[in-house]
Order: sequence, then structure tokens, then C-alpha cells
Amino acid sequence: MFFPKPILSITCSRRRAAEGIQENLAARDQRDSQRAAAPLMIALGAMLINNSQLTSDQTSGLILADVKKRMAAREEWLREQKLEVG
Repeated sequence: MFFPKPILSITCSRRRAAEGIQENLAARDQRDSQRAAAPLMIALGAMLINNSQLTSDQTSGLILADVKKRMAAREEWLREQKLEVG
């Protein structure tokens, strides 16, 4: 199969650019996680979302569902505390 050279060059250059971006991001994350002052770390209890295959609406829906779940758990805990105190 024959592909015109300009199309092939654009495809290759885009792939190389994407690979370069991934390498830059990985290097930055590595540096940030190992720095002495305020290292980049995932907080305890954080919700990790891989949204690479999700729409923004789906991602928002996951976040909102988790917030509602945590708020309900907190309200239940507060009710329990009030019952124990009273």
C-alpha cells in the first residue's frame, strides 16, 4: 500500500510529539514527587479516576456520586455522635 510521504511524515511527527509529551510529563511527575518541599503525593482517601475513556459528564458524575456518598457517611457519623452524647 502506498501512502503519500507528507501524510506519513505528519503521522510520525505527531506520534513522536505525543511520546515526547508523555516523557516530559513522567519526568516532571518524578521530580515533583521527590522534591524536599511539598512533594507531589496522592492524599490519603483521595479518589483516583482514570478518565481517559470517559466524557467530562461521566467524570463529573463519578466525582459528584463520591461526594454525595462521603457527605451521607459524614452525616450518619454526626448523627451517631449526637446520640452518644445525649
